[in-house]
Amino acid sequence: MNSNHRGEDGDNSETESPDDKQNANGRGQTAPPGHCGLPNLGNTCYLNSALQAVLHTPAVARYFIDCAAFLPPENPPPGASRTKQAQRRLIYSLRGVMRQVWCAGVRTASPGDFVKDVMELSPDFRG
Repeated sequence: MNSNHRGEDGDNSETESPDDKQNANGRGQTAPPGHCGLPNLGNTCYLNSALQAVLHTPAVARYFIDCAAFLPPENPPPGASRTKQAQRRLIYSLRGVMRQVWCAGVRTASPGDFVKDVMELSPDFRG
């Protein structure tokens, strides 16, 4: 944020605050909700494209952010299959990315847990 104040020589000058210097070099910036990138985590560019489409579908975003009570319990019942456990982890890792993109004000959201959970459910995705 720039602030106007009297400089040392008495003139009105515009100076940069420490926050401006931090923002100028890209660190410490926040982004408006939904204005967020996803890093390529090693051959994930196509997955990131699909994920961006899902993340920016309003009904899906509202469901994952506002309707958490309708999601299945995070911890599956005892004796649940590995697939059921992985599906629940995938749901909650997608919710985590959704919350980063829409609620955290970050410029880059990390879909690392989501990618790991997709790989667990789909061995073909591992490369």
